[in-house]
Amino acid sequence: GQSVAILFLDLDHFKEVNDTLGHTVGDLLLQEVVGRISSEVRSSDTLCRLGGDEFVVVVPQTRVPGEAERIAQS
Repeated sequence: GQSVAILFLDLDHFKEVNDTLGHTVGDLLLQEVVGRISSEVRSSDTLCRLGGDEFVVVVPQTRVPGEAERIAQS
């Protein structure tokens, strides 16, 4: 069998950004977050937005100990 890690990510205080700075700024923030997460994952990984400020990263074939933790901390 293959090992796989599933990371659930949630942005803290995202609602406050939308409420105080507006949805346009919130959308720009989401784009920036996606860009940063994308730069940390491998091409074989899958990044999905669940909705709002929640994301999932599926990290298959996590052969290197700590690979999922490295992505989560980035």
